[in-house]
Amino acid sequence: MRIDSYLLRFYGALYNRKNIPSRFLSPIRYAMRKLSNFVIPIYYKRNGFETSNKRNGERRIIVSLTSFPKRIDRVWITIQSLLRQSRPADYIVLYLSKEQFPRKEDLPYSLKTLEGKCFKIRFVDKDYRSHKKYLYSFNEYNNDIVILADDDIIYPMDMIESLYLAHQKYPNSVICRYGLKIRYNDDGLPASYNTWEEDYNNYSEDFFFGSGGGTLFEPQKLYQDTTNIEIARKLTPLADDVWLNAMTRLSKQDVVVISNKLLMPVINSDNIRLTEENVGNNKNDEQISAVMLYYTDKIGMNPFFKQ
Repeated sequence: MRIDSYLLRFYGALYNRKNIPSRFLSPIRYAMRKLSNFVIPIYYKRNGFETSNKRNGERRIIVSLTSFPKRIDRVWITIQSLLRQSRPADYIVLYLSKEQFPRKEDLPYSLKTLEGKCFKIRFVDKDYRSHKKYLYSFNEYNNDIVILADDDIIYPMDMIESLYLAHQKYPNSVICRYGLKIRYNDDGLPASYNTWEEDYNNYSEDFFFGSGGGTLFEPQKLYQDTTNIEIARKLTPLADDVWLNAMTRLSKQDVVVISNKLLMPVINSDNIRLTEENVGNNKNDEQISAVMLYYTDKIGMNPFFKQ
């Protein structure tokens, strides 16, 4: 077994250990994160890999992600984990804003050297923050399968394969690897985002996926406003997940979750996480409310009303 797979599996196995108190598990998880972020990059540097983006008449699989300056030095680790998949993607595309990265020459050497037939760096004019993760790929690869990823996760080698196999089984669903069960008030409206709980049943009408953990979409099946960036930024300026969940629900697609394993984070010195910003300041609640009000008024449908 590859050393990165071994470390990721062990880390994931630490998730559901209800018989072990959290005070014991937390330091073990912390130590595993530190160890893995030291060992795995060394392993990647010392061990090459072969990629192939040839398919036999199958639809293309695109992995799409974005990044920003404070994470760019270590995004190569995420890209390496995506390039070493048991089922390779046809293209892995990293979308960067020219406003943040005006010169390609200034990108880290560790990232530029990964460019090839499978991995591409695309520069776009505007900085739409996390919305860059899906906006350009959904437009460019509208007839393909698009998997969204984050720039600060070391993905297990079977991430793409497991998502694709689930897609074949549930062809009319969005397939994800983590998320939350929406809690509702008695009036059918969602309770505060901070009260939602992790729930990994195979299928749930009330499931809210986190797109960056590895989420598979067929862009053409999503609601027509999905790539309307003006509406998306007006309603959800900091929350692409809120937007994509709303678009999925408006398109009446199911959501299937296939994994409840812990995701190994790439440790960055900035420790900036948009999730913490949104949750800690109740920004998610504000943006969910904005989406509900807008679509209730526009089409008479509230995407987050209890089904």
